[in-house]
Amino acid sequence: WLFLLLLAPSIAAVPIDVSQVTVTPHWNELYGIVSVRPTPVGIFVVLRQGQVRDFLDWQSSTSSLVIDVSHQAYNWWDHAATAFELHPDYPQQPYGYLRIAKQTGWGDNCQRTDTDARLYCDTSSVLLRITLNNELQAIDTFVLLDDMCNSSPRHDGGELRFVGSDLLWTTGDAAQFDGLDAGTPFDACYNHSAGPLQGGYRAQRNDFVQGKVYLIPSNLLLVNRQLSIHELTLVAKGLRN
Repeated sequence: WLFLLLLAPSIAAVPIDVSQVTVTPHWNELYGIVSVRPTPVGIFVVLRQGQVRDFLDWQSSTSSLVIDVSHQAYNWWDHAATAFELHPDYPQQPYGYLRIAKQTGWGDNCQRTDTDARLYCDTSSVLLRITLNNELQAIDTFVLLDDMCNSSPRHDGGELRFVGSDLLWTTGDAAQFDGLDAGTPFDACYNHSAGPLQGGYRAQRNDFVQGKVYLIPSNLLLVNRQLSIHELTLVAKGLRN
C-alpha cells in the first residue's frame, strides 16, 4: 500500500493538528514499497523483492513492470532492493540504476545466526545498471559495483540519488542493531588484519566501505567493467543504517 498525507494549506505550526490530516490509500496491491521516484517519464516504485514498476502519473491506478531482478535480490529484514534512479539524460543514456542486496555474495550457505538466533545469509551490496528501451522495459542488466560485505541481518542501507550527472550511493554499517558491536565472532566480514573496533565502528573508518556516502562520477556510470570502491569519492561517513 502507498498512503498519501494531505495537509490543509492553513497549517503552519508544528506539531501538526492530526484532525486536519487525511490519509488516503493511493495505490494498493503492491507489496513492499521502499522507494517512490517521480521522473519526467513516469513515477518509479521500487518493491523490496527486486522489482521496479512505473506509473504514468499520480492519477494512474495501474503500473507496468520495468525491472524484475527478484531472482538476484535478497529480501529479508534490512536486506532488499532499496533504491532506483533513472539516468538524468534518459533516453540519450538509456540506463536506470538499481541498488539491491545480493544473497551469498561472500560464499556462505545461509546458515548464520545473529544475536537473536535468526538464520540469515551473508550478502553483498550491489549496484546494477539496467539498460532500458524506449518503452521503459529492461533489456540488459550489468553489475556496476559489488564491493560491500554484510554479515549482519540488519543495517544494510542503500540509497541512490543523482546530483547533476553524478550519483550518490550510501551504505549501512552492516552491524547489529542491539548495541554498538565492535565486530562479533559470527561476522564473516571481520578483517582480522585490520585491528579491533570493527562492526558498527567501520562506519567511522576510511578503510571500510560500510556506513558511508560515496559519489560515483558520471563517466564511471557508463563504463563496461565493474568498479572498485577506490575509484569513488568519499563524501560522508558515520551512517548507521
